[in-house]
Amino acid sequence: MKNKFFKVLILVVFVLVGSFYLGLNNKAYSTSTSIITATAGAGGSISPSGIKYVNWRAEQTYTIIPAPSFYILDVIVDGSSIGPESSYTFQNVVTNHTISATFSDVFAVPTVTTNPVTDITETTAIVGASVDDASGGLGGLNSGGFVWDINENPTLETSIGMAWGGVTEVHIFPGPSSFASQMTELQPDTLYHVRAFFIPFLNRGVFYGNDVTFKTCSVGTIWNGTTCVASVTPSPDLTAKAVTPTKAVPGVSKTFSSTISNIGDKSVSGSISHLFQLDNDEDHTSGVTTNTVTSTSSIAEDGGNITVSQSYKFTAGTKYIRVCADNNASFVSAVPEANNITPPNPPGGSIPPGTGEMNNCSFDLNGDAFGWTKVIVNNLTSIPAVATNPLCSDITINSLTSGGNVISDGGAAITARGVAYNKIGGAPTILNKHTTELGTAGPFTSKITGLTPPGTLYQIRAYATNSVGTGYGSLVKCITRPLSPDLTAGATSPTTATRGVQFNLIATVLNIGTAPVGKEFSNFFQVANRPVDPATNAPVAGATIDDLSPSTMGNIPANLSDIAQKSHSFSSSGSYSVRVCADKASSIDGGSVPEANNITPPNPPGGPIPPGTGEMNNCGPWTNINVGNTSASGACSSPAEHYKCAPGSISENNKENDNSWTWTCRGSLSGESCSEDKKGKTTRKRIPGYEFLDITIVGAGTVALDPTGVNDCGIYCYQFPSGTTVKLSASPSSSFFSWSEDCSGTNPSTSIQMNGDKKCTATFSVVGGACGATPKHYFCADGKDVGGTSETQQWVWFCGGERCVEQKKAPWYYED
Repeated sequence: MKNKFFKVLILVVFVLVGSFYLGLNNKAYSTSTSIITATAGAGGSISPSGIKYVNWRAEQTYTIIPAPSFYILDVIVDGSSIGPESSYTFQNVVTNHTISATFSDVFAVPTVTTNPVTDITETTAIVGASVDDASGGLGGLNSGGFVWDINENPTLETSIGMAWGGVTEVHIFPGPSSFASQMTELQPDTLYHVRAFFIPFLNRGVFYGNDVTFKTCSVGTIWNGTTCVASVTPSPDLTAKAVTPTKAVPGVSKTFSSTISNIGDKSVSGSISHLFQLDNDEDHTSGVTTNTVTSTSSIAEDGGNITVSQSYKFTAGTKYIRVCADNNASFVSAVPEANNITPPNPPGGSIPPGTGEMNNCSFDLNGDAFGWTKVIVNNLTSIPAVATNPLCSDITINSLTSGGNVISDGGAAITARGVAYNKIGGAPTILNKHTTELGTAGPFTSKITGLTPPGTLYQIRAYATNSVGTGYGSLVKCITRPLSPDLTAGATSPTTATRGVQFNLIATVLNIGTAPVGKEFSNFFQVANRPVDPATNAPVAGATIDDLSPSTMGNIPANLSDIAQKSHSFSSSGSYSVRVCADKASSIDGGSVPEANNITPPNPPGGPIPPGTGEMNNCGPWTNINVGNTSASGACSSPAEHYKCAPGSISENNKENDNSWTWTCRGSLSGESCSEDKKGKTTRKRIPGYEFLDITIVGAGTVALDPTGVNDCGIYCYQFPSGTTVKLSASPSSSFFSWSEDCSGTNPSTSIQMNGDKKCTATFSVVGGACGATPKHYFCADGKDVGGTSETQQWVWFCGGERCVEQKKAPWYYED
């Protein structure tokens, strides 16, 4: 009995002790930790690094960061690769783990191959490419697309924004890939060059494929898979677009609409029919109901369209709706079309084989044929419906303008809208960089600034936020302008020249761009045989414009300039105009320097120089240049020209019919005296509706006119539209004496209204000799009234701009 008691006692003690240790063991197990060991190779780091103790069933996140110019090559977790991930989280940790990251700066140059162009039409073509990237995509997302131009080896810089070139959509893909795009807005019967481009992950540069040429089909031909051949007989081609809107309120009548377009090359000759279809199920295999067939009018070819609509009142739930064009209740088509597809059996439809075509029923919002539009019928609000503008504008090296359209506010007030953007990666959201614009539903624009570096591809989505959430538009990709030069030419000098005398035309060429020119470029001067018309800032209508032979200029750094010059002489006197064009060798040259700020429309090869078209910043302003005769040669006997005598005076008398005058040269020309019998006559032509203004300058000075007028009737003769008010400014003002004839006063500046032909004389005080000062009036031997001094001597006078030589000295006298 005693032994039995002790056996029972020992058993109880054993159970109690075992339970105690089991409890201790369970407690220790529930509070134990696991070890995670993190390591990183050269070229980056992992955080946290080293040994990390993690509590039972906890989680731990690691971030992998490459050093500058490195990228993540691979991440190994517990001995297995998970690829080049930038972060990894261990979840529900119950055992030890390891994680390690490797990096690389080795960049294998990819091989880009441009494939032959296919599916060519008059204005479109499809091209594909493949990329053999030995680095395996560099551990991230790459991008690629195509550039085309009429010149060989096009680039992004030469094709963006060009009328004769372009850039396709940009594809985003990981690692080596093949991709294809459609080129649009091409010109018929035109030879093009196209190249694929590839931008590796981390923006390692742009790599181009081989240059492939193709020629678009001419008008009236189609692509047969190998070449362009004569097209089939023109015919209509009807298609119905997606139905809108996509939301309705239960029990409230709502009008749904669609657009039926004729994308064929022949109008619909008669009326067609259309019908709306409804369905409650997403599979559209049963329960489809068709409303009454409605007749519509004929539709013009090449995009002609009509809008059709139908009203419905729905109960709560999800509905599906579509439109079928040119179909009656039995889905029988009446209009023979060129692109019938047999059998044309759409999902959920019942079109008999051979009686219709697949594109006759609605496309859905994703562009899929025979698409049903999903309509949500409830009383609840939803996130806004948003569309992104498909193109960017006002693109600079660090900014661009995008925007979108808030199609629907979702039934709640819009609290924010704008565009979200990022570089290559996932679709941007408002958690990324974004702009914010005021407004509610409707279209808007938004400018993005501070973009770096130049020439970077950005992903952009329009967004709008209400109380439910944020809705986004489609993804659009735009590239900022790369650093590039921008050449502009200044005004040409001098503004006067002498007939038969060689001189240099000079102008400044400035690089107002953001990069040096980096290469030689051409410039040429243009000479017009008529002056500048102030109304157009171009030579007077009817002028003949000649290109002088070009010269070459070297590299010009950004924001610096160089001088363009050309030796020239005029064979005839008269009024001309000149200008210089930088980066052009002639009027038909398009230039060789790719610039960032070309003005649209750009100047195509063989096209005209501005005004009207071309790169406006590459040609300087037209500048007047007056060409006179040699001052100390010739004789006064020629009736065809004005001659400048030794002192340069021309006196007018015996004006005939307001179109001609006689004149006498005064002074000596090469030893020959111009006397009364050496009169000549010159005819000046009046511009209809214009008046003549003749300027006479007495003394040493000049007169400037504002506006400048048309200087084609003599050295100091100008024409202005009748009624023009002209400001005359005499210079230098310090020696100006007075105005006379139709102008008056002693102020160096005066104005006159051209309500008829006018003459103004500007008199300047005597320059030289002793005729310098004081208010007395004195007379030279020939009776000219000039200023003088009160000294009782004989002097050499300057009378009316003519120096009185020794034999013309005379005693002075004065009158008060």
